[in-house]
Amino acid sequence: MGGIIAFEMVRQLKARGQDVAMLALVDATIAIINKPFEQADETAFLTMFMTDLMQSWGLIEFNPKHLKRLGPDEQLATLLENAKKADKIPPSVGVEQLRNLLLVFKENILATWQYVPGVYPGNIILFRAEEQQPELSRYRHLGWDDWASEGVDEHIIPGNHYSIIRKPNVKRLAEALNRFIQKTQNN
Repeated sequence: MGGIIAFEMVRQLKARGQDVAMLALVDATIAIINKPFEQADETAFLTMFMTDLMQSWGLIEFNPKHLKRLGPDEQLATLLENAKKADKIPPSVGVEQLRNLLLVFKENILATWQYVPGVYPGNIILFRAEEQQPELSRYRHLGWDDWASEGVDEHIIPGNHYSIIRKPNVKRLAEALNRFIQKTQNN
């Protein structure tokens, strides 16, 4: 969602005549935003939420098939237990706090699915993770081509959506981003 927010902010700034030096997105996708949200039920949102957290926390033990056999409260409790064991969240965090995060996550997903982009009158610099989810691999430039009038300049960074911003990959990302910042400042 962060990439979509950045995209829309910059698009609106440009529409108001503001100068925007560059629009750089880190592994952001717009390719699947118009997914029909009528098909998603509470279990689907919970699975997306848990998958996102487990992957971002690097909890490899995550087994979606096992979790689907559990009820919603048991799923959140399992997530919480695994996160605490891995020292990813403070011991004081409880299921209710996790449930509140789930509600925010769901609203963010729904907002993303309902977003209707406009064309950005410029170039997008996209830092794309080398490892992509299979459903995204069919989208050139993660779907941004139709929304940038001057095209997409894509750069592949090692890692996946989550590890692209962790060591050692974040160093490559920072170096690549710095090159574009320097280039923009010199123009």
